[in-house]
Amino acid sequence: MTAAPKDVILNARTGGTTDVPGVGAGDEVWFNSGDGNYYATGSGSPFRPTPATAAQGSTPLGVIDAEDGNLIQLAPTFNVPAVGTGNNSAQHPAGTAHSVAVDAANNHVFVPLAANNAFPDCLTGCIAVFGRSPSKEDD
Repeated sequence: MTAAPKDVILNARTGGTTDVPGVGAGDEVWFNSGDGNYYATGSGSPFRPTPATAAQGSTPLGVIDAEDGNLIQLAPTFNVPAVGTGNNSAQHPAGTAHSVAVDAANNHVFVPLAANNAFPDCLTGCIAVFGRSPSKEDD
């Protein structure tokens, strides 16, 4: 048994669950009917920078195969720490990549990012757009 964050997929028809370690807790999971995958944010992931209230850095967006529940890819997003004076444990980070949406027609993945200077042209915030090439298993 582990205390590490994980995603859990619930089958609404059967009530069964599938544990998916490796992504971590986020605020949103999106099923994309275009490629048959779940896309899960990882703002609470074990890979996020710590402490979360004062650190900045990459947090993963996980791609999970909806058929077998396996994690098939991690893509980096960005965590931005709380701003202002007195960063303390009571403050929430100024921005985490906790939302995700996918266009089923072209399989583009959209993740809003808080203002940062790590991603080009994102000084006032932006939306990262990810694409995934089909693997041989997807054929």
